[in-house]
Amino acid sequence: MNNTLRFRAEKAGNNVERSHYQLLRQEFELEIMMIKMNLEHLLKRYAREIQDVTDSDGNLTGPMLELDQHERFAIDSARKLYERARAIQTA
Repeated sequence: MNNTLRFRAEKAGNNVERSHYQLLRQEFELEIMMIKMNLEHLLKRYAREIQDVTDSDGNLTGPMLELDQHERFAIDSARKLYERARAIQTA
């Protein structure tokens, strides 16, 4: 996505269009950074449970994870970001 927006900014016909794509790229970068931070928190918080499932070779399903509001937001944001990225790339 980053490359798509960079390419579109470089090929933009005017400064307004170029600025639009640069702003979109910055928004995507910020959103991705926030998603990563919240998902890293989730993975640290449940590291033992995740490792137990990983080590079980598929024999353990593991517990249902209780997500805090930031982790739920990160997962929802990742889904929305994916949808936005697809829309931009297919436009």
